[in-house]
Order: sequence, then C-alpha cells, then structure tokens
Amino acid sequence: MGIVTEMRKSHWITRFSVACVVGIVAIAGICWAAIGSLDLDPGAVAPLILGIIFTVALAVGLMALVFYSHRSGQDDDVRVEPTEPKVD
Repeated sequence: MGIVTEMRKSHWITRFSVACVVGIVAIAGICWAAIGSLDLDPGAVAPLILGIIFTVALAVGLMALVFYSHRSGQDDDVRVEPTEPKVD
C-alpha cells in the first residue's frame, strides 16, 4: 500500500512536467509563427525542434525531481558533519 500511495503523490510531477513542456512548445510555436521560419531548410528544423524539446524536458524533469526530493523529506536525512583540520 505504501508504493501505491507514493505513486499517487508522484503523479503531480508527471502532470507538471507535461504542462511545462506543452506550455514552452506553445510559446515557441507562437514565436516561430510571429518571426517566421528564418528560411531554414527542413533538414535543420527537425533537429532544432527535437533538441529544444529534449532540453526543455530534461530541465523540467530535473527541477521536478529537486522539488520532489525536498517535499518528500529525503534531503533531511543527509547531514554533512564539518571536520576540523588537523594541526601538526
């Protein structure tokens, strides 16, 4: 039952990530339509779009993991004790 509860808690990450990617793609599409295609050939447009989408998805996913880690309390378990330097 703990795994199911944990999965339900993590669904917001998926929704948040998808919403951010869709929003950024929509903004990019609006900017592309306003500026024009910049006379790029189709062989350059496809990798450009895929690269932008991959970069945005990676950034959103990493930020979502940071927020999830903080909210779940996993960061609280890590404690670094300062060490005193050795005096000879």
